[in-house]
Amino acid sequence: MASDRLLHTQQRAAQWPRRALLLMLACVPAWMTAQPTDVERVKSAFIFHFVQLVDWDEATESTSGTTSICAYRLDPMSDTLAGTTDGKMAGRRVLRVRQLRITDSLQGCRVLYVGREAPARLDALLQSAQSASILTIGEGESFLSQGGVIAFVEDGSRLRFEVSLTSAQRSHVKVSARLLLLALRVIGGADGRP
Repeated sequence: MASDRLLHTQQRAAQWPRRALLLMLACVPAWMTAQPTDVERVKSAFIFHFVQLVDWDEATESTSGTTSICAYRLDPMSDTLAGTTDGKMAGRRVLRVRQLRITDSLQGCRVLYVGREAPARLDALLQSAQSASILTIGEGESFLSQGGVIAFVEDGSRLRFEVSLTSAQRSHVKVSARLLLLALRVIGGADGRP
């Protein structure tokens, strides 16, 4: 029994560095991210932490122990995600980055990053992602109104993010309260209001 308490205490203590990093990332000044590669690295770090703070319905959860993060090859974030996130552990899941061509299927994706250079027919893509229980992450406020779950936005001189609970519910994705507290804005909720 004492060893169980010790293990539980050690596990909780191990979570604090991640929580502190997420909080720091939520307040990164834009001047620190002036170079595109720096912005991409910060976004990649956000995405890594998003995966840790989101759960999928048990019926759609992967049994392989991996979580696939997908991004389109033409987007610079695709290479950044592959270089900074692929093979890392997020909780009990190994993260794998898949670099998609426009014609590739979303099958097997748990997370889909869609950059500013989004493919044509973004609405259809997001609708397909919702029906496949995929966490969608994109750019700008309009991404949420089109059906995305998390959108990166600029807040003055800082890179922040917003969350659509309505889209998350439609995607069968559960966003943790901790992530919602760090969001600049949360749209929608259990009552279905936009």
